[in-house]
Amino acid sequence: MGFYVIVVLTVLNHIAYKGSKMLLSLYAIDLGASPLTIGILYSLYSFFSLFLALYAGRISDRLGPRVPMLMGSLALGCGLLIPYVWRGLPALFVSATLIGTLYIFYTVSAQHLIGAFGSGH
Repeated sequence: MGFYVIVVLTVLNHIAYKGSKMLLSLYAIDLGASPLTIGILYSLYSFFSLFLALYAGRISDRLGPRVPMLMGSLALGCGLLIPYVWRGLPALFVSATLIGTLYIFYTVSAQHLIGAFGSGH
């Protein structure tokens, strides 16, 4: 996989990740969620990834970056589809948890892969 392909894929994944945070917050407002509920929803993006970052690095070391990057991208796509298919506030919580939990696998593996391109000097 070429360097520029990885950069483009990472930019697209990051746009989808950040865009989903904004869209889920706006959709929650549209559903009449309280500010506390929206804050909890927003925090779910980071809560589980906090605990899984080290594990994601280990998986990337063992399996290589391709599988975790694919897993993170697929989870992002599925997480974006959940509110479309299943409407309502519970769907937003499931979506935010799925995206936040598995996107860390993409991020850590992409950083691992880009680091492998370096010369180490």
